[in-house]
Amino acid sequence: MDKRKRQAGTGIRTGEALREALEDSKKELTRLVSFPELNPNPVVEVDSEGRVSYLNPAAKQLLPDLQTFGCHEGWLAHLEPLAERVKNGSSRSHVREIKIGDNWYEQKIYFVPENNHIRIYGYNISDRKRMEEEISKAYDGLERRVQERTGELIKVNERLEVKIAELKQAKDALFEQSRILETFFTSTVTPLVFLDRSFNFIRVNDAYARVCKRKASDFPGHNHFEFYPSDAKAIFEQVVETRVPYQAIARPFAFPDHQEWGTTYWDWTLTPIVNTKGDVEFLVFSLNDVTERKENENRIKSTNTLLELFSKKSHKREYFEAVVNLLQGWSECRCVGIRVLDERGTIPYEAYTGFSPAFWESENGLMVKQDSCICTRVVTGNPDPNERPMMTAMGSFRCDDAPRFFHCLSPEGQANYRGKCVQYGFSSVAVIPIRYQDHVLGIIHLADESRGKVPFRVVEFIESMAPLIGEAANRFRLEEEIRESENRLRHLSSQLLSVQEKERKRVAQEIHDGIGQMLTAVKFKIENVLHSSGKMGEKEQPLESVIPMIQGSIEEVRRIQMDLRPSTLDDLGFLATLAWFTREFEKIYFSIRIEKQIDVEEQEIPPPLKTVFFRIMQEAMNNISKHSKADHVRLSLKNTDGRMELTIQDNGVGFDPDRVLDLERTRRGFGLSSMKERAEFSGGSLTIDSAKGKGTTIRAEWPLQ
Repeated sequence: MDKRKRQAGTGIRTGEALREALEDSKKELTRLVSFPELNPNPVVEVDSEGRVSYLNPAAKQLLPDLQTFGCHEGWLAHLEPLAERVKNGSSRSHVREIKIGDNWYEQKIYFVPENNHIRIYGYNISDRKRMEEEISKAYDGLERRVQERTGELIKVNERLEVKIAELKQAKDALFEQSRILETFFTSTVTPLVFLDRSFNFIRVNDAYARVCKRKASDFPGHNHFEFYPSDAKAIFEQVVETRVPYQAIARPFAFPDHQEWGTTYWDWTLTPIVNTKGDVEFLVFSLNDVTERKENENRIKSTNTLLELFSKKSHKREYFEAVVNLLQGWSECRCVGIRVLDERGTIPYEAYTGFSPAFWESENGLMVKQDSCICTRVVTGNPDPNERPMMTAMGSFRCDDAPRFFHCLSPEGQANYRGKCVQYGFSSVAVIPIRYQDHVLGIIHLADESRGKVPFRVVEFIESMAPLIGEAANRFRLEEEIRESENRLRHLSSQLLSVQEKERKRVAQEIHDGIGQMLTAVKFKIENVLHSSGKMGEKEQPLESVIPMIQGSIEEVRRIQMDLRPSTLDDLGFLATLAWFTREFEKIYFSIRIEKQIDVEEQEIPPPLKTVFFRIMQEAMNNISKHSKADHVRLSLKNTDGRMELTIQDNGVGFDPDRVLDLERTRRGFGLSSMKERAEFSGGSLTIDSAKGKGTTIRAEWPLQ
């Protein structure tokens, strides 16, 4: 196309040059007309008959045969009609072109009235004709090319019109898409950010600006990590390098310019926009605030954790220490404590972390009715007027700048505070009540040296957890009351057993000193009577038959006495009593063999335990004789690692201990409950291992102090 333009331009310039040359030649010819002899072009004059009357030198040279041939020479061909026209005055002159040989000439024919001749001026126009031919060819070629180009341009124009229509349609579609995208960008509640590859803000929507508590115009010209530095920068750099989008789920973030918000959580996506070269040119950063969802998840998880602690931690201190660790994780405060109201009206720390010993000592004895402080007023539910702006609907106190709060008070207002938190350098302070139903059982104390560590969101979350802690605190309070009742009952039972043993000992002693001695005296008297008479008569024979009966009564009295309280236990000790008891048992139940393993000395057995050992052994052996159907009993007593262990094992039919213990609660059974009570009342423990067909093992242990 460009080549054709250049050719057309060249043709046009050539034609213009030829026309200029022709005009110059005509001017020169006009000048030479007045000097025929000097004219380099042929000048010929003929008369009315067509005879040549004059030839200038140029004509003679060009037309040497003109005078000979006259009108038959090509120079004068067809001259007559033209001459007549000139003569008649229809035209002053006439111009024609003729070809002589290879040359073209222009003839100007004039009528000379003076002599009635025709004068012909010739001018060699071969160059002009060639130029005209070239111009004609050039114009023809140009016309052809113009026509071709016009056809091409028409086609191009048609294509351009189609393209323009397509572009217009695409432009309209792009405009519509741009309008939709712009509407979405400005109207969506999803925060959106456009960044360049260096993480500089290009544009943010109003949703993002609202989230950040800024104007949308504040961001352009700043870098994202200038406003919000975080370890996510490495992720942004990775997206630029790999051109792979990144999606974060519930990623924590703390706004540096809004520390009071605490830790927030975000789902966000970083999408790279790649140019035609495949390089990341822009980044689209979209975010979704999932803090509330995360808090609900944490609330559910924390509730489950507290419930699990409630079910697993049986000791109050262990439970509260675990809860303190949870509270520290939830609040991110360095110091956390749980204070529980006791029966004296004090609120000591049941568990705490972070507080110094000096602070703990100064605060641990705080009394609700005597000391004036935030902690005591949260317990009573009567806040000071200065505290009301910082109180929550649930009765909690929170302050992000305690020193400022305290120093803004009047001297009279400061008198209502002990000021220990400020004195020990705490800026963030929160006191949250622990309730069970409508009663405040204690408080949660949060403190940290940094400001903004107890935002409302954190306090509200802990308030939602506090009722579960209150349930646990109430349970432990009830358990303590039950334990105190059990201790009192155990003490009463122990006293009852002690009284019972004393009464047994007294009755046994009275039987021995009274009935026993009287029967012995009667037997001795009868025997003396029989021996003194020498010969037994009819009167003495009945007395002789009475002696075995008296002897049997003496033995029965002795058995009753030993059952009530063996005198050997007080006189000789447990080991001697054990030997006596097993010997007597084998005499009565000769089918049961007793194997003894005694690895202790009498002096190793604490005196209070001797009676306990005997009663447990006595009850166990009675059960064996009545129910076990055993033929072998193993009795062991040993001192191992500072613990005294009594074991009674048989190879009998066995039983279900749980079922038997349940039955003993409603009716008399094997005496298992009494054995356990005796062991526990004396500071020990007793276990029963038995199953049907597998015998029974009773093991009692006591720590030796």
